[in-house]
Amino acid sequence: MLRSLVGSEMCIRDRPFYELVPIVYHEAFHQYLHAFVGDVRIPIWFNEGMAVYFEGMQRDEKSKTKALNPKLIKRGKIRMVKDEINTRTQIPLETLLKVTHDEFHDKENESLYYSQSFAVMFYFMQLSRGKAALNYMKELKKTGDSEAANAKLFGKKMKNLKKIEAGWKSYIRKLDTRQIATK
Repeated sequence: MLRSLVGSEMCIRDRPFYELVPIVYHEAFHQYLHAFVGDVRIPIWFNEGMAVYFEGMQRDEKSKTKALNPKLIKRGKIRMVKDEINTRTQIPLETLLKVTHDEFHDKENESLYYSQSFAVMFYFMQLSRGKAALNYMKELKKTGDSEAANAKLFGKKMKNLKKIEAGWKSYIRKLDTRQIATK
């Protein structure tokens, strides 16, 4: 059994190996993040958004560094967020950034919180070529303050949040989910 920090569990005994790799990557990212930032409260949207982002990683055997690349981006999660954006029922970015652990894991909206957190980080990781998460983590480690880390990612005093949200929505709407690998 795998146990998370909140005590939930998942039976892995009957799962095929290929289903376990994304779970291991997801959980490994949580461990890495906690080791990197230390004893700091990590915003749930960032923690889970990046963990879902890393679920889809595969080694790029063609690159010189054999680095991890997002090869198996979750098509269903992007579609869900795209649908929510198109029907204007997505979670406002300002709300997502302030969501508590209990709100995030509320069964009614949990799937959307996971999907949208992932979609926000996917957007920033693509725009920044991977630097967005590292800069966020460094700021969180340095200050221990999620507001400061949010300001690092979204701009000082978060004045541009609506503009950033509009750019994110436009980016997600334009994604062709047929070209995004399955899984």
